[in-house]
Amino acid sequence: MKDLLLKTQVAVLTLAVSTSASAQESLAERITGEDGWIATIQALGMLALAAFFFVGVCCVGVGFWIWMKKSGNPQEPDAGSKAMKLMGGGTAMTIVPLVIAILAFTLGGDADVTGNVESQLNNFQN
Repeated sequence: MKDLLLKTQVAVLTLAVSTSASAQESLAERITGEDGWIATIQALGMLALAAFFFVGVCCVGVGFWIWMKKSGNPQEPDAGSKAMKLMGGGTAMTIVPLVIAILAFTLGGDADVTGNVESQLNNFQN
């Protein structure tokens, strides 16, 4: 009876450990896998950077338009500083996402970018 009880405990423990390892592997795949949470967060981050870039370009355009209106009517109050604020903020919103994207591609070691550069270099040399 003692052997049967011990064998049952070992079997249950083995089953529990193997199920736990499988669940941990599944969770790791959901987090770090190709379509995992990290990839989703990275995609959302790139989307946010693209939106900031677009808004920055729009702010620079609106600032330039306001500045052009002021140059036609110099008596309009506070249009010059408003235009400069819009152009400065828009420039920052345009430059910062570009710097972040460049750093992500160069420091992150994106395999697609590295592969494309190597293939273009090989094509150029041949």
